[in-house]
Amino acid sequence: MSAKKENGFTLLEVLVAIILFSFVFLLFGAFFVNSFTASNKQDSQAVAINIARYLAEEWKNGQPCAKPLTPPQQTYRCNEITINDRQYFPVVHLDQLDPIDIITVEIYSTGYESDQIRPLTAVHVGMPRRTP
Repeated sequence: MSAKKENGFTLLEVLVAIILFSFVFLLFGAFFVNSFTASNKQDSQAVAINIARYLAEEWKNGQPCAKPLTPPQQTYRCNEITINDRQYFPVVHLDQLDPIDIITVEIYSTGYESDQIRPLTAVHVGMPRRTP
């Protein structure tokens, strides 16, 4: 009687293949998570830049987002803006340089990793000084 030769994989070969595939999937998973986080940060920065540009134009047109606290006050905190479940906190600084005024709009937001408020962007706009 001759011994039959069976074709197939041994248990060791199957285990090695499973371990290799698991390792490859873990690497791809980490890549996708990192790219998703980077994409969210870029989206938040794009939104912040658009908010800052909009508020700077509003200030240039004489429609500030906040009323001055006192006449010499040069920093204004605007109302928070919520877009896509993320809060943005605009701050406007006014600097008077002869013959122009500089409007600086800074946008702050909380991070995805923590509740710490961090700056996202700043936009600087110059305009000729208005004479009353």
